[in-house]
Amino acid sequence: MMQAIHNFKAELLLLAVAIIWGTSYGLTKEALLYISVPAFLALRFLLTFLLLSPALLADYQRGLAQDLPAACFTGSILFSIFLAEVYGVAHTSAANAAFLISLCVIITPLLEWAILCWQQPSLAISLPNERHFWLVMLYLVLFCSIFAFFAMNYGLRHTTPTRVALLTGSEPAWGALFAVLYLGEHLVWYQWLGGLLMVAASLYTALPEKLTTKQLT
Repeated sequence: MMQAIHNFKAELLLLAVAIIWGTSYGLTKEALLYISVPAFLALRFLLTFLLLSPALLADYQRGLAQDLPAACFTGSILFSIFLAEVYGVAHTSAANAAFLISLCVIITPLLEWAILCWQQPSLAISLPNERHFWLVMLYLVLFCSIFAFFAMNYGLRHTTPTRVALLTGSEPAWGALFAVLYLGEHLVWYQWLGGLLMVAASLYTALPEKLTTKQLT
């Protein structure tokens, strides 16, 4: 009984992650009106690090922070993904970005390397003083970074990878819906159709192998 409750709670959290991450595309696009992509990423994850540093220090003092090498490796991959994703959001609509990110293309690290080759580093960052920018940044830090990754790890612990993929696979649909309702973006029928096909493809690949094999035979 308790396990079923934990599983249900985990799946609700994963659905909340999909909805929250869906809103991040439109809000990120708004934030990029005030600041560049590298500065946006640096500020967002610097604030995230500062908020999470007490937990890191507590684990380090108890001898629990033994996975630093693995964290650095996966963190570098995540950095490349975010860099490519946010540059994409800056140059397309939030709805298109939400649909395209569901492809999870494997060339993201290569794109990040290519971007860094021509991106000129800037030592001085001019921070916006608009209240709306900081409200968006606070939402992205607290909900799209801290809450989302804690909820994702909780979900992975208490439910199956198949269920995780099924629930988070709805993220593009929430992203497009938020872009239409909040930003006033317009999608024609074939964009909606393409987005639905992307979501359907991601859900289909999450089905157990035995089930998909049985349907094909």
